[in-house]
Amino acid sequence: MKSSLTATNKYLLYSSFKSDPLINAGNENGLISCGGIVESVDENVPDLAHGDIVGYLSLDVSETINLSSNIAIKLSRYDPKLLALIPYGSYAMKVLRLVNPSIGMNVLIYGMDQFSLLLSQLMAISGANIFMLGSQASENIREKTSTRLSVCKNIAFLNSSESTMVHNLPKLDRIIVTNGFTDFLAFFENARLTLLQKKIVVILSNEQEFDVAMFVKKGIEIAVIDDFRDVGLDDPHYVEGVKYPTGYVRWHFRENLRMFINLYLKNELLIDFFEVKVVTIDSILDYKNKMKNLAKGARYLFVVGQT
Repeated sequence: MKSSLTATNKYLLYSSFKSDPLINAGNENGLISCGGIVESVDENVPDLAHGDIVGYLSLDVSETINLSSNIAIKLSRYDPKLLALIPYGSYAMKVLRLVNPSIGMNVLIYGMDQFSLLLSQLMAISGANIFMLGSQASENIREKTSTRLSVCKNIAFLNSSESTMVHNLPKLDRIIVTNGFTDFLAFFENARLTLLQKKIVVILSNEQEFDVAMFVKKGIEIAVIDDFRDVGLDDPHYVEGVKYPTGYVRWHFRENLRMFINLYLKNELLIDFFEVKVVTIDSILDYKNKMKNLAKGARYLFVVGQT
């Protein structure tokens, strides 16, 4: 039975961060549509109606888009930070499903950035012990955020130069690399780490090429998670009962996003470090003119017309 909706595409995300895991060279326009206003909806979709604000993910930057209702979720109000968080929150939940953290699990997250800070909290809420590690280049992020996230008692902030602390890490169940894979290679070769589950999860950003030969020799599997363009949103190729490869994760978009939004609304996530600048544009076609004057190292939510 058909379950689709038509929406006015009103909210579009753009990021000029070099290591952003969602906005990379594979995105031709550099934009992700993340929300809009419902214009029409099929009769068998009872939870959505004309005029509702909905969050979704799409690379379609048309003024009006058609979507499956499985990849749209109703929002109670206009919240620019939440709209900008939708792609990252959904992506982080996808990583969470793959790693499947549990109470007492020890997880090292390498590559301190805003996405990894969001991911670390979701992991910690699940009961895992998180060790955040970054290169010298990420020291400023560490200084700005470690105090704010210290309320998460099972998140520890380290630096790769602090050899004593790194060598004293407990046996690790999983390693996740969110950026700086080249730096991670050098770190991993020199660090004395015990990896219980021979698996490292790599988040692809704009670092498309990396050498995994060293890990293959050590019998370590590299599971690469690309963004929602790898298998789609609610994967149409998924077949119940079929045994899929270890790295395969079915992305239940609405289920994952609903869980994330619930944590956000309950203020269980510390996201004051996640900054977004709102830019009003007259039409979607106007975004290219606006992009010419945007600063580097920032995140923008383009809003078409008035809110």
